[in-house]
Amino acid sequence: MGYNFTGITIDKNFEKDPSKVIKFLGLPLLFEQEIDFESGSGYKDGEYFDIFFSDKGTSIYTYEPIEMEPEQSQDCSVLSYVVSETSMVFFMTLDKNGKRIREVIEHEGEISDNIGEPLEVEKNHHLMDSIIKQKEIMFGYNFYQMPAEFIGYRYKLAKVTKEDIYRAPFYDSNSLASNPGRMSLNVLQWINMNFGTVFKMTVFLLAAALLMLKIHWLFVIIFLGSLLYNVWYWFGVYNKFKAGDVNPGKVISINPDRVAVATNMSKFGGYYPIIRIINTKLPKFEKEVGMFIPTVALYNDNPHDYPFWAEFHPVPISHGTTDKGILKARFETFTKDDFNKLNKYLSEINAVDEGTYRVEKETSGWKNYPDVEVGSISNMKAPEKKSGD
Repeated sequence: MGYNFTGITIDKNFEKDPSKVIKFLGLPLLFEQEIDFESGSGYKDGEYFDIFFSDKGTSIYTYEPIEMEPEQSQDCSVLSYVVSETSMVFFMTLDKNGKRIREVIEHEGEISDNIGEPLEVEKNHHLMDSIIKQKEIMFGYNFYQMPAEFIGYRYKLAKVTKEDIYRAPFYDSNSLASNPGRMSLNVLQWINMNFGTVFKMTVFLLAAALLMLKIHWLFVIIFLGSLLYNVWYWFGVYNKFKAGDVNPGKVISINPDRVAVATNMSKFGGYYPIIRIINTKLPKFEKEVGMFIPTVALYNDNPHDYPFWAEFHPVPISHGTTDKGILKARFETFTKDDFNKLNKYLSEINAVDEGTYRVEKETSGWKNYPDVEVGSISNMKAPEKKSGD
């Protein structure tokens, strides 16, 4: 049968932290078990990702080919490959500094999709041998001579279940956050931090009920509309804390309280970074300019099949809990890189006003969508129709 494997090799070891690799991939992965190299690099009977670290890099063996976006290689080189001696198919892409520098496919000895200059390892080598040699350069170990004691981490692609996500109307619930909240909502704390909004909704609902009962039954239409809006609102809040995406925020203003939050708006693997500045209300212990705080958010999909979300709605986690242990636990999921990136983006936009700001527009996936703004579905520009459509 020969060798059959597919995966990704990166010349960066992420401090040997699997959680950082998961963030890099942008996929919802759940830890299964530790695994030896022979098992991890071979056939997979499930949707597994087996992650191995060396002092030099990271090697990930996947259950199927994973398409990486060139933009994900901003500070590293990323090799994606397929080796199948059974079907005699060999495929390799190499991305570096945000650009694809090599792509080549070989099928039964025939070369296709020959893009970019051949790599040094391709000279006088079959493509399979070139892939293995390039992996060795980036990872530091020869595929055929891996130490027997080499241990990796097996993760499984998460499925969205009732335990993982609570489906709320008007929100896209088909993907699982890479750093999901999994928190219970403290309703009283939410009301305390969002009293104006909750008070107005409640008063309007009660007024509609009174009009329906005392004036005319036709006011039932207004009452039902108000009731549905209240239900939608609370389902959305519950969903945000149960399955929303946890990101670091930075307090940039007090009175008015404003928090900046950075995220990648990609829906499946690309790199579309933004920074969102929100007007909010902060508890006393978070009222400090420059302080980093944990936030949780939901994303809204777009109606135009773009590969990124249309809207991003973060709130401080302190709006939904008073438990300092929960706040500390969520804060500890962040890395120094997360804070550095947030500071970098704030310097780039040089703004303090509420809004959604695209960043790294020339080096990320945004360069392919220069005229498409995010932040509001209603203001999102539809793609231009090609001639003949």
